[in-house]
Amino acid sequence: MQFYSKLEIKALKKEWAWMLSVIKKNKNAIHLDFATGTGRFLRNVVPKTKGEIIALDNGYGTCQELQYFLKKIKQYSQVSIVCADAREMPFRDEAFNSVSSWHGLDGPKMKNAIKEAKRTLKSGGYLAIAGDHYQKEAKSFLVAKKHGINLITKEEVIGIFRKSRFNKIEQKIFFEGCTDKNDFPLPAGDFYSMYAVRARK
Repeated sequence: MQFYSKLEIKALKKEWAWMLSVIKKNKNAIHLDFATGTGRFLRNVVPKTKGEIIALDNGYGTCQELQYFLKKIKQYSQVSIVCADAREMPFRDEAFNSVSSWHGLDGPKMKNAIKEAKRTLKSGGYLAIAGDHYQKEAKSFLVAKKHGINLITKEEVIGIFRKSRFNKIEQKIFFEGCTDKNDFPLPAGDFYSMYAVRARK
């Protein structure tokens, strides 16, 4: 989080609150967060529900780091960590009341994860996803491409949700600005926007 400016942190908090609003608070609810990483977004999910939380990530080392972090903040009993590919989720149909992912579309072929999220969602459940949009000519696109990362465009995100036949698709931009050489690890001067999408099955 040290790479974000005060304005970006403020925008992130609003973005996360918007995403978290789809999570049910009751004890019987089961929430899935995929591409969880080391838990920067997950730590906000834990206090929002009394139900079970499943954290899904494809990196074994990352899952170990997440396990350590959850034990450190004494929240491990509420969260189960599954090390698996979000594009082929090892869960039954309609298993979850809600699904979320922060920057979960930044990898290749992640549109398959959206399809999997819908398959595992209960009817009426919500999927909430957030990430960054960069202009196609941005240096960040070239850096990401070099490392095999597919930065997705605004139009592509909505298209994926529509092709997956989600209902009530909402997309919201929470911040627009340029990357700063001193405050961000990506090339300076690239225009980008923080976005979130939520949709109902």
